[in-house]
Amino acid sequence: MTDKIEPDPIRRKDNEAVESSNELQELKQEILKKLSAKFPEKYADDIEFTENFFENDFYTRKCMEDIFNQDKLILLGSKGTGKTAFYQALRQDNFFKKLCSKAQKKHINYQIVNIITIEGEKRKQHSKFFDVAGNISKSDIDDPEFFYSRFWRVYIWNALRLDDEKIGFVSQIKVSPIKNNGATADFFKHYINNDDNFLIVENELDEIDKHLKSKDQNLIIIFDQLDKVIKPRWWSEAISPLIKFCQSRNYDRIHPKLFLRRDLFNKLGNLTNKASLEKQSINLEWTREELYAFFFKLVFSRCRKSFVEYAEKGERIKIHQLQDILKRVDKKNSYNQLPADEYLLKPLVNIFFGEHTGRFGETYDWIHKNLKNADGTISLRPFLDLVRLAMDKQYEMPHLNKDPFPVLSNKCLMNTEVREKAVEGHFKDLAGEEGNEILYLIINDIRDNKIPDKLKISPLTQHEFEDLMKDILSRNNQDLKDISVRDLEETLILNGIMFTKYIRGGKKQYTFAYLYKYYLGLRHPSKR
Repeated sequence: MTDKIEPDPIRRKDNEAVESSNELQELKQEILKKLSAKFPEKYADDIEFTENFFENDFYTRKCMEDIFNQDKLILLGSKGTGKTAFYQALRQDNFFKKLCSKAQKKHINYQIVNIITIEGEKRKQHSKFFDVAGNISKSDIDDPEFFYSRFWRVYIWNALRLDDEKIGFVSQIKVSPIKNNGATADFFKHYINNDDNFLIVENELDEIDKHLKSKDQNLIIIFDQLDKVIKPRWWSEAISPLIKFCQSRNYDRIHPKLFLRRDLFNKLGNLTNKASLEKQSINLEWTREELYAFFFKLVFSRCRKSFVEYAEKGERIKIHQLQDILKRVDKKNSYNQLPADEYLLKPLVNIFFGEHTGRFGETYDWIHKNLKNADGTISLRPFLDLVRLAMDKQYEMPHLNKDPFPVLSNKCLMNTEVREKAVEGHFKDLAGEEGNEILYLIINDIRDNKIPDKLKISPLTQHEFEDLMKDILSRNNQDLKDISVRDLEETLILNGIMFTKYIRGGKKQYTFAYLYKYYLGLRHPSKR
C-alpha cells in the first residue's frame, strides 16, 4: 500500500496566487473595456439633459448651490470649467428641482429664464440671440455708457416678455423675437433712442417684479455666451454697464446671474471697486478633489460591479472604507457621485492609477500638478483626455498591461506622447474663444519651431520673453497689426498659459504652465 501524497503547500500557494492574479487581470480588462466604450466626449450644445445623463455623466458641484444666493451675481470660470453645461442644466426642471433640494431651498418658489439662447441649440424655444457688432454700427453709438445702459434694460425686458406664459405676466405691449438681424436692431433702437418708449420698458420691468412678488415667486435670469453678443474688445464699454445695472438691485424678485469667462472679466475696465465683485462671484474652477470625484462617478456608473470586486480582491483598500464609499454613492439624490473628499477619493485613485509615480511622488498629487494652468486653475478636458489617451496607450503597450495593479499604469499617464496630445483639444477650445485668435499664432510658431531654438525654453528672462514675442510679431505682422508685446503677454497670462514672477534686480521671469511643456516641446534653459 502506497502512502497518499499530500499537495506541496508552496506550490498550492503559488497556484492560488496565479489564479488570483488572473482574476484581477480579467477584472482590470473588463473595467477598462467598459470605461473606454462610454468615455465622455466634450459636452455638445444639443446634448439631451435627461435623468440618465445626470445620473451617469454630469457632476453636480457644491458651488452650483450658490446660484440661489442673492448676493452672488457672477459665475466666473475659465475655458473647460463647464459654464455652458451648467447654464443648460439649470433650464432642466428635474435638475433644477434637485439642486433646489440640495441647497435646501425647496420652500422658496424659484423659476429660471435664460436671457440669451445658446448659439446652435436645437431645442424648441424662443430665439434670444443678437450680435451687437454685426447689427449696430459703431457710428450709431455716440455715448457707449448711455447706449449700453439702456440696451441691456431693453434686451432683458424683451427676453422676459418672450416668456410671459412661464412668468404669468400679461401685457398689451408687443415684443419681438430676438433674432440676429436688422429688424431686431431697429426694434431695440426704437426703445433705446426715445425717452418715452424707454420709460415703457422701465415701467414694465417694475410691473413684472411686482407681479412676481404678488405670486411669491423668485425669477433667476441667466446670461451666457456674452462674448458672442458683445465682442471682447468692447467689453469694458458694453458689459460693464450690464454689471452695474445688475449690481444696482433695482428689483426684489428678479435675480440676474452672469456666466463670464475669467480672462475677459479680469480685463474689464470702467468698473469701480472691482474687488467687491469678486465677493459677489461664484468660482466655477475645479478643485483637485472635484476632478477625481467626477472621474469615479464615471467609473461607478459604467463598471461599478467590476471595480468593486477588483478593489475587494486586490485588498488595496480597507473594507470599512470601501463600504463607506459605496454608502455615499448610493445615498438618495447623490446622482451616483461621491463628495469631493480626499479621504474617500485617494484610495480609489491609488487603486486605479497606482499610488506612486516613482521619483515624482504620489500619483494623486502628480496628476493635478501636471494639469494645472499657470494661474493654478485646472480644466476638466485635459484630465479626461489624459485618461482616455493613457488607456489607448496601455492597449498599445502590452508590457504595461501585464501587471494586475493598478487598473491604468501611471507610466501611461506620464508618457510624453499622451501628455502632448492631452492638451491639444483644450488649447484648440481656448484659442477658438472670441478674442483669443492670436493664441494660435503664438503657440503654432513655437510648436512648429519657427522661433529661434535658444528661445524654446521655460522659464524665460524678461529680455528673452520680449525677444520671443518680437520674433512672433515680426513674422505675423499682417495678422498682428496694432498688437504689442504687452498685448501678447496679457493674452498668455489671462488664459493661464504663462505666469510671471519678479526676480533679483526687479526683472520679470516668464514661465509656461507645466501643462504645455510637452505640447510646445519646451526644455529648461540649462539644457540648451
